[in-house]
Amino acid sequence: ACGQVSSRNFWTDEDLQVYGTLQGCDWLPRLFGLTQKAIEVFMKKWTETHSKLDRMQLLKDLCKNKHWPAEGDKTGKGEKATDFPQRFMQCLEFAKYAPVFGQDKNNEYCIVPWTDIPETETRTWQEIIGFNPMEGFTNLDLDGCYHLRI
Repeated sequence: ACGQVSSRNFWTDEDLQVYGTLQGCDWLPRLFGLTQKAIEVFMKKWTETHSKLDRMQLLKDLCKNKHWPAEGDKTGKGEKATDFPQRFMQCLEFAKYAPVFGQDKNNEYCIVPWTDIPETETRTWQEIIGFNPMEGFTNLDLDGCYHLRI
């Protein structure tokens, strides 16, 4: 248990995604030298901040003087993590809108975003997650894939 890291008594789904992403994941490595204590302090601020601009500033502050991890380097330090805020937000959007199997109104299997994209969103699904989610699925029997017949 990491103690209370929020002024609220609960975390939203997004808070959990933020916390997990800061720990490091397949899409975004943990910043070199980012301590558990720093993540807890960050999470307290994150849960109390709601504007996108303020959250981007929190991310900029977090990665100030931080580096990406580097393999094979004695210090473990890679390049400066100046692109961390942008990569972090893209990672969150990918976690939210990742391609998954779903069914349409006719019970046909299809590839859909994990979470419905809001009607107010002006970007395409591809722009949100950073790649074409349908690439690789054309001419593929999704029903057969889902039921492991392929």
